[in-house]
Amino acid sequence: MKIADRIVSALLALAVIPTAIFTPILHWIYQILGYDIVNSLLGGKIGDVSDTGMTEDNVSLYWLYDTLKGFGVDFKEMFSKTETNPVTEPIMPFIKTAAIFFVVTLVIALVTGIVCAATNAKKTRMILSGCGIVSLIGMMVSFNKFAVPIMAGDVTVGSLFDMPALSFITKVYTINLSTAWVFMLMLFAAVILWTLSFILTSDKEEGNKKRKK
Repeated sequence: MKIADRIVSALLALAVIPTAIFTPILHWIYQILGYDIVNSLLGGKIGDVSDTGMTEDNVSLYWLYDTLKGFGVDFKEMFSKTETNPVTEPIMPFIKTAAIFFVVTLVIALVTGIVCAATNAKKTRMILSGCGIVSLIGMMVSFNKFAVPIMAGDVTVGSLFDMPALSFITKVYTINLSTAWVFMLMLFAAVILWTLSFILTSDKEEGNKKRKK
C-alpha cells in the first residue's frame, strides 16, 4: 500500500505541469471591431446578420505561444528589451509577479512529485501541496490586477505584444484564469486529501492489528 500511496500522490503532483501548459488556462471575450458593420453591409455573407464579432475563447499557454509565434512575435527579443513601454509599464509588475508565481507553482509540483515518489514524508508533501495552492492564489491575484487595465481599455493587446494592428481591430471585454488554474488547484488539493485518507486508513489498520494482538 505504501508503494501505491507514493505512486498515486506523485502522479497527482506531477500532473500539475502538463495541465498548466496544455489545458486552457486563459478565458477571454473579445470583439473584432468593425465586423458587425462589414457583415451588415455585405448582407450577412460572412456570418449571421446579428453577429457583432463577439468571440469567447479558452486557450492554453501552448496554443498562445504557438499562435503568437506564427504571427511573428519574437519572445526572446520581447523579454530581453531593456527599455520599457510607457503604455504597459503600469501593469508590468503584475505580469512579472504572475509569471513568477506560475513558475514557482511548477517547481513546487516537481519537488512534490519527487518527494512523493522517493520518500514516505507525508507531512512534507502536504506542506508542499499547501504551498502550491498558496502560490496559485498569488498568481490569480496578480493576474486579476494585470487584467483590469486591459478590460478597461487603458492597455491594449496590441501594445502588450508590440503588434499595433491588433489594437485597432480587437477589444477585450473579459480576461481571466480558466480551467487549467482550477485543475492545478484541485490536483494539489487531491494530494493533500489522498495523503490524509491514507494516514487515517493506516492508523485504523494499525489500531485493529494492536487489538488482535
